[in-house]
Amino acid sequence: MEIILERMHMECVVVRNGAEAIRCAMGQTVYRAIFMDTGMPIVDGDEATRMIKSTYNSNKNTPIVAMAAYEDEVNDALYDKVLVKPVTAHQIRQLLSGEL
Repeated sequence: MEIILERMHMECVVVRNGAEAIRCAMGQTVYRAIFMDTGMPIVDGDEATRMIKSTYNSNKNTPIVAMAAYEDEVNDALYDKVLVKPVTAHQIRQLLSGEL
C-alpha cells in the first residue's frame, strides 16, 4: 500500500497498530483518506475506526477505507469503503478520484 501511494506521488503515514492509527487521526494533520487494516494488533481496525469517527478530532469526517482479506469479515456500516486484499494501484486511483 505504501509503495502504491508513493508511486502516485502521495505522502503517507504508516502505523503499526490501531492505537497508533488513533493517535495520528487525533493529531493536527487532516488526511485525505485513512486506509485501515481491519486486523491490526493492539486495537483492531473496527475499534480504531469507531474511536476516530465518534470523537471530536480533525479527521472525524475523513473517509475511512477498510482493507481486509475477506469482505465478509468487514462491518460495512462502519467504513466508507471496503477494499479486499490484494489491493491494486488501479483501485486506489479510482477510490481517490471518487470513482469507487
